[in-house]
Amino acid sequence: MLDQHRELTTEMNRIHNPIVLRAPPEIASHIFQLCISRTNNESPESLNKLVQSVLGLSAVCRDWRHIACSTPQLWTTVPICFGAIRLLEHHRTIQQWFNRSKALPISIYAYDSKIKYLEGTVGSFDAVDTYRDVATIVRTMSEHSYRWKRLDICIPSRYSPLFDTNVPYSLSSFRSLKLESSDSTYTARYRMKHLSPTDVTLLCVPADSLAIKWNNVTRVDVTLINLDECFTLLQEASKLVHCRFSGILPSSELSSLLVDPIIHPTVQYFELERPCLTETEDTGSIFERTAFPALRILKLSMNEEYLPEESLSSFFSRSSCQLQELYIHNTGLESSTFVTFLEKVPSSLAKLDISPTTNCDHSPEEFFKTLAQSRIRNEDAGNGQFLPNLEILKYQANPIKPFPWTLIPPVFGPVGQWWNLRRRPLDSFHIHFAQYNPPTRATYIDMSVIPSLLALKEIGVDLRIVSETSDGDIEILEPCSEDDL
Repeated sequence: MLDQHRELTTEMNRIHNPIVLRAPPEIASHIFQLCISRTNNESPESLNKLVQSVLGLSAVCRDWRHIACSTPQLWTTVPICFGAIRLLEHHRTIQQWFNRSKALPISIYAYDSKIKYLEGTVGSFDAVDTYRDVATIVRTMSEHSYRWKRLDICIPSRYSPLFDTNVPYSLSSFRSLKLESSDSTYTARYRMKHLSPTDVTLLCVPADSLAIKWNNVTRVDVTLINLDECFTLLQEASKLVHCRFSGILPSSELSSLLVDPIIHPTVQYFELERPCLTETEDTGSIFERTAFPALRILKLSMNEEYLPEESLSSFFSRSSCQLQELYIHNTGLESSTFVTFLEKVPSSLAKLDISPTTNCDHSPEEFFKTLAQSRIRNEDAGNGQFLPNLEILKYQANPIKPFPWTLIPPVFGPVGQWWNLRRRPLDSFHIHFAQYNPPTRATYIDMSVIPSLLALKEIGVDLRIVSETSDGDIEILEPCSEDDL
């Protein structure tokens, strides 16, 4: 009876799906590939959906299974949950997944379970068995290292020594390496050798513990990195274009030996977030010892530290870059010197995004006044013009201080001057108020200013004033609907 049921089910599927089964194999294979939704989302949930889609296609009927198993493109993404209970029971499935991808480059995602099973086994009776099981799966991964395209690993640090693969020198398909210590410790020690990716992301993994050939890297994103390692990376990664450092740790005495600045000719994007340096070695140390002539985007988030204005000014002068975008977030600003600092910023700047920390006494009044006074380009000023090419300005206001609303219209000048060809091309101004409890009167706009603000919107200025609330963001200048009344 069971055999008859299976045969009947197969016949029903064949009748219901004549198009796929009658199409040439290469067409059917392509249709199957289009059925798999591939996204940039690397979460375990997204990977599980991908697995379910592939297995779902192969479970419809015997013929569909044959098509799916004969389409290696369906099996090139290999998710492995090291935290799965009875991991070795999945070993055969993992091997089959690798084999079905044939000789195509593969992307491997290895991670712990939702319940953090690997972290929970530390010190338990299952620790030795779990370690041995993970080692078995890692050996299977290593057997296919010549096909690695992307390697994404998020496991506790104690399992990192299991990865001791010698990646082939000739491997040209290897593009992306992402390593994360899920226990947030800084003790991971991977033993992989001859790594030559183009994209590197490290989260709580010491960069000096990896045998990476930095000369091929074009993008790097490192969370927790020693200052010495920053300089070494910048020196060795000669093709680097995109660079992000988050959480810079104090250096050893080695960095003090660096006298000449590191001139990196290809870095176009540089982001520095949450520096953790000492009082004697502040964030300015990085900018005092580097120069990026090709820099286009600079993002700074200083963890409520004050902006190293002198170091940045010398950095801009030394780099002679055509900076396009500057972001300054969660940073202390000095009202008396901030305008002077902006005068040193390259005149090519088109976008400025400022979010001062609420703990500083910064006031935007001097900044807005200077913008208003310099809105019309003075040909005699030459390169000394204040932000002459600024097009987009975003400013996060302090929710506990009165905001100088009357200074906003003069930034753009009278409506009659809007078509002046020498006017600064600023046509987008966003003001954001973060949520604050209890609510303050900072967002209250003077009634006399509202007509001028609305007039700016009428002539095409992208003027947005947004207040963040527990119910979502509210645009203050937008008309209320009947539901809001």
